[in-house]
Amino acid sequence: MDPQEYFVQLVNAGTSHQEAIEITKIYYPHWTPSNTESTINANPQEYFVQLVNAGTPHQEAIDTTKIYYPHWTPRPPPVQSPYQAVSAPAQSYGTYQNTQPVEIRSQPVTYIESRTKTYRKRGTQKTYYAPIITIILTAMMMFTPFLTFDHEELTNSEEREVCEGLYVEFQSATNSDENVESDDIECPMNGYSSTIYSLETISNFDTEDLEDDEEEPNDSNENQDELEWFAIAFVLLLFSPLAYIVFVILSLLSVGLFQKYPILIGFIQLIYLGLFLIASMLGTVDITDDFQLSAHANFAGVGVYVVGLLGIGYLIPK
Repeated sequence: MDPQEYFVQLVNAGTSHQEAIEITKIYYPHWTPSNTESTINANPQEYFVQLVNAGTPHQEAIDTTKIYYPHWTPRPPPVQSPYQAVSAPAQSYGTYQNTQPVEIRSQPVTYIESRTKTYRKRGTQKTYYAPIITIILTAMMMFTPFLTFDHEELTNSEEREVCEGLYVEFQSATNSDENVESDDIECPMNGYSSTIYSLETISNFDTEDLEDDEEEPNDSNENQDELEWFAIAFVLLLFSPLAYIVFVILSLLSVGLFQKYPILIGFIQLIYLGLFLIASMLGTVDITDDFQLSAHANFAGVGVYVVGLLGIGYLIPK
């Protein structure tokens, strides 16, 4: 058999061109494929199509065709849009065209809507450490002395006896029904016991006693003014533990219910303490040349001042 015919049979059987050349050379070592282009096909495009149809890879078919047809240039197939279902003409290379339509099905397009995330800047969150600490300290300081009696020339035991006697007289003067026994009062009284004493004393207060005192003649207008200021200061002193408890309750409502700082309550508490000091200073009564009596110096315990100054804690917005 002629080696060229054997080569053509291999190509037509589906063997790649390069492999067909190598197999032919095994059986026909002196055979050269230099003139096969005239034997196989005179048209380079038809020869290229035969190689592709025989199963030769695309790039290898191009390279093999260029061996026999150096001046042949393949043309790339037209590119169709993947989003349109159209009938496109067959791939064309060189001057050859395939008239079989190729259906290109478009892939479904999914549009993803991107949403811009909006981040809200949080404002400064309110904390109520200062008011809460102030309330706790106030509740603790209410155990300190509020109503007491202090005199420089008396010992502690003597001051306690005089203190109980004076507060018994104060409460008995306002209680017309019965006299108060000294066993019911213990000096000094803290804020809570002072609250009970103040409520009992003020509830039994009789305004007719004031009218009787006004009818009595006064020897000195100056002493009368001092006594009036002393009475006002002493009433503020009696009300002080009750007022501080009310301020604590209002502060708790302000923080827990209304979520607001009790700044106004702090100002009122400080003003209350200031009014007591002013009234007490104006109501200092000269008992003797060596002894002066006043509410702030002789009857007010340390708790009145400490709890009153704790109102500063309500002014701190933290």
